[in-house]
Amino acid sequence: MDNALASRSPLPGDAEPPLACDAGTQQRNAELRTKMFHFLNKARDCEVNLSCYERTQVQGRFQSMDAKQEQVVVSGLQTPIGKYSHAIIRASDVIAIDFSLGQASSSS
Repeated sequence: MDNALASRSPLPGDAEPPLACDAGTQQRNAELRTKMFHFLNKARDCEVNLSCYERTQVQGRFQSMDAKQEQVVVSGLQTPIGKYSHAIIRASDVIAIDFSLGQASSSS
């Protein structure tokens, strides 16, 4: 039976096999992941404005994001219907996140 399972065609919902890529592509991907982790680390406690579907705008302080970038953790979330001390927001509900990193330009 093991051979039958190993040789069957993939079904919808089966995990995709990892894509093969050359060493250069792997290196660039690793560098991009590292830059993203550094950004998320520096963005902790930054004010964020989240643009969501149905033209909803919410604000809060960015805390974290899960490894798959499917959930955003925010504290002090201000929404049109109230304030939440902590919230986990599905990234699929968010169109854009505007980070206020405190680096406002002083020159015009």
